[in-house]
Amino acid sequence: NLKEITMNKTAALLILTGCIFMTACRKKPHHEPSHDKEIKSFGMIVSDSEYVDGIIRNDSILVQISHNARRDSLKTLLKFVGESITPQPSETFNYTQPVVYTVTAEDGSTRRYVVVVSNFTSVKEITNFTFKASDNAGMVTDVTGTIDNNNISVVLPGDADITKLKPSIIFKGESISPANATVNDFTNGAIYKVTADDGTTRDYTVLVTNNNLVYIGSANGNVYALSCANGKVKWKYNTGYQVSHPIYKEGIVYVGSSDGTFYALDGATGLLKWKFFNLKTNFTAPHITDATVYVGFYTNSYQGGVYAINAKTGGLIWRSVFPGIGAARVSGPTYAEGLVYVTEFDGGLYALDAATGDTKWHYDAGISMSNPAVVNGTVYICSEKTQLSAFDSHTGTLKWKYTELLNTQCSPTVLNGVVYAGGNGLYAVDANTGSLIWKTPVTEVGPGDGVSGQTTSGSLSSPVISGGLIFAGNNDCNTFAFDLATGAIKWSYNNNGNKPKSWLPGPVVAHGMLITDRGDNMLKAFYASTGKLIWTFTAEGPINTYPCVVDTKGNAFYCGASGNVN
Repeated sequence: NLKEITMNKTAALLILTGCIFMTACRKKPHHEPSHDKEIKSFGMIVSDSEYVDGIIRNDSILVQISHNARRDSLKTLLKFVGESITPQPSETFNYTQPVVYTVTAEDGSTRRYVVVVSNFTSVKEITNFTFKASDNAGMVTDVTGTIDNNNISVVLPGDADITKLKPSIIFKGESISPANATVNDFTNGAIYKVTADDGTTRDYTVLVTNNNLVYIGSANGNVYALSCANGKVKWKYNTGYQVSHPIYKEGIVYVGSSDGTFYALDGATGLLKWKFFNLKTNFTAPHITDATVYVGFYTNSYQGGVYAINAKTGGLIWRSVFPGIGAARVSGPTYAEGLVYVTEFDGGLYALDAATGDTKWHYDAGISMSNPAVVNGTVYICSEKTQLSAFDSHTGTLKWKYTELLNTQCSPTVLNGVVYAGGNGLYAVDANTGSLIWKTPVTEVGPGDGVSGQTTSGSLSSPVISGGLIFAGNNDCNTFAFDLATGAIKWSYNNNGNKPKSWLPGPVVAHGMLITDRGDNMLKAFYASTGKLIWTFTAEGPINTYPCVVDTKGNAFYCGASGNVN
């Protein structure tokens, strides 16, 4: 049927035309403008050898360049996401002030970034070093250290444990090591390293001690009170004349002057409490009980003896004069059980009644200026005739003697049944029998290492004991540390300054610190366990006395009648 065919063709044509029209009229997909706008990376070429990446934090960018680099001509390298960015990075740009970069997205929205360029600083400084009571056992108040250049010194109460201390530190710089608020052992000091932004470092040496003050006298009449922590002068009192060994007791420093005046000074301030004068004389180191000062004296007219002075008022209680015919120089006295023991240069050993000054007994031991050591009813001295000897303290009966080249100015030190004494070496002798346990010889060495010079027999000072070591100074001013059990030399320090000296030092040890003179105007402090130097003090005149160290509990340590046992 032609019509039907025609109609079918027409319908098919219409369908095809409609399909074509619909296809032609279908819309393309719609494109939404992006809102992405972000700086992905930011860096700078500072010089041919320095490229620095910036730190992007939210909408700020921090760039730190070397300490001396210029900020007015820096080349920027950056990557961003968005339609555009202003300002456009150029060959060089001025960043002496903060610069704002704006990133524009396709949709026209914007995001601002503030770029700050700064130079790395070389600042590296500790501004505060404190031990807080809340962090450290044995402390009731916070203690802040004294900062002096690269040294920090801290004086702590005696109950604080120096081996376990936690400091609170305020510092300027990038970091500090050891870290702030970490427990540290300060037994032999500690080094704290502060690192600056630019990578440079600064070391601080921290000295922590339970020792408070050290008292020393000089030939030009000064009595000094020094800080044990740093050797700085706390106070100074001038007597006008050469002074004797200062001794501390219950807040008072007792010291004599060669014009015959004996002084009691306030230990904290140096203010005069009282003074005593009887005749022009020289004084020894005193021995102080609760009520009485016992002090030896000797005059230029060869007269020597002992004074008993009221410790509170300075009034004379008694004076005992020895019948010496030589130089009449006497040792410092030792008090024990109602008697005062003292040696006289050529008269030997005397025992005096502490209440009256009357002689209870006397033993002719020959030349001696050895401060007697009195332990468990026995008196020990070094002398010309008997050398190291032991006497019954009540009767003066000689118990035993050990003959060796001992120093007649050396005061023996007695500990745990052993007597330690110095001479041409260090000797350990049984306190009950006088038999030798061990000896360690020493020699006197000239300035320098002694290779090119002659060596002679040495002469050691009174030994002091602390921490399993024995310390003594030689007559060439070298300082030694010996093992307590064996006598082996653990360390030594050439303290003569490479100059000839003939002086017997008097080292004192307290709480891990050794302080000693050396025959001139210098005083030095060391770590007792290692011999490492801590500080040096230079007096205005020659130091002619041994040091007296006082800790924060008021305990005194000095090279005296029984040596110094800590």
